[in-house]
Amino acid sequence: MMKTTGVLLATVAGTIVAPVANAADMPIKVQRGATAAPVVAAVPSWAGLYVGVHAGVAMHRAQAHHDGGYYGSALLNLENTKTGFIGGGQIGYNLQFGNVVVGVEGDVSGLDGKTKAASTFFTNTPFASNSTATSEINWMATARARLGLTTGNLLVFVTGGVAWAEIENNWRENIINYNTGATWSEKKTKTAPVFGVGAEYMFTPNWTGRLEALFANFGDTTINTGHFDDGIYTPGEPTTFKNRVMVVRGALNYKF
Repeated sequence: MMKTTGVLLATVAGTIVAPVANAADMPIKVQRGATAAPVVAAVPSWAGLYVGVHAGVAMHRAQAHHDGGYYGSALLNLENTKTGFIGGGQIGYNLQFGNVVVGVEGDVSGLDGKTKAASTFFTNTPFASNSTATSEINWMATARARLGLTTGNLLVFVTGGVAWAEIENNWRENIINYNTGATWSEKKTKTAPVFGVGAEYMFTPNWTGRLEALFANFGDTTINTGHFDDGIYTPGEPTTFKNRVMVVRGALNYKF
């Protein structure tokens, strides 16, 4: 009797367990009309320290305003623009808040930006004369803040801060009939506000490439140039120089 009861209980247990085990092995079916949870794409991270190099062109526009009134001549304005190479390096740091990126950056560049303009500015006998104005920027550095918006791997930004540059201005005057001449020059480091815009693309989590444009106006520099008097040059005719720079450059950065 007990044996018969045990066989009966085992049969009932097998009947209950077998369907449960088989159900565990069956694939789960999604109900009709139900949607899977959307996959949210990760926003690329621009945050952190980066270093890089840049190269491009610098357009140096220089003006020289000379007061040649000592001999009754008109004022002289010479103006010229020199487009030359610019290259250097930069370092910066970004913070990111969603799609908004804020940061700071400093850079140093060498320039080939020497301008030259010449003119005959008075011809009254016996002091037939010509003059030449030259301006040269040897190097330029900036410290700037950046504010940008990122979409995918692209960052579009505006930037602004302070620029420094070593500028050398020269005024050369030649008295043709006397076969003589003199040069006045001044070299100094000048400061100016700098502004710009740009776009940067993230190729990999560590490498980015950038194209940007910057503008700086270094204002006026006045040199106490001179005139020919009693066989020698003496001061008395100031020359005022204006120096402005537009930079268009590409950059490659490594982000840590």
